[in-house]
Amino acid sequence: MEDRTGVPMQVGDRIAFVFVKGTGRQCDLVEEPHLVSQEQADGNYYYQHQIRSSLAEILGTMDRRRWDTLDAYLSRTGTNVSKGQREITSFFVRK
Repeated sequence: MEDRTGVPMQVGDRIAFVFVKGTGRQCDLVEEPHLVSQEQADGNYYYQHQIRSSLAEILGTMDRRRWDTLDAYLSRTGTNVSKGQREITSFFVRK
């Protein structure tokens, strides 16, 4: 880290990082926030590993069926975006 920033790290220092899109080991998919554009950040990773469980707990208590539908949509959309694929519904836009 000192090689990149010029600032020596101390024991207990927090290191900010962002997961970027790609495949491989987690340690290969992290980068410093100031070096990552919004398009490079892997929003699907954050949804699947941090946001999803909290949303399930809150929304699942209200209406389980609607939560399952929303979760399937968000998971599919996030996966498609991270793979650079279009949603099939994008082909049916009214002109």
